[in-house]
Amino acid sequence: MAKKLPKNQLSEDRNYLTSDLGAAASLITKGFKLISLEKSNPRKVQFIFQETADIKKVIEEYWSNKLELEARAAVHVG
Repeated sequence: MAKKLPKNQLSEDRNYLTSDLGAAASLITKGFKLISLEKSNPRKVQFIFQETADIKKVIEEYWSNKLELEARAAVHVG
């Protein structure tokens, strides 16, 4: 049985939002820009990424278990 993909979560200003830690870590590893964190819910954090043309493709690959990442990829934050 295929896992149902979550809807793309876009904010009003077209940023991508996710509260899934694995998805956020994957996007950071792939080089997407983390803009900020939303902590309005004390039990959950929303990771807010800059929307780009290929972020949807990468997140679809993540949820369908097709995304490949280098285990020791160099990530530069800042």
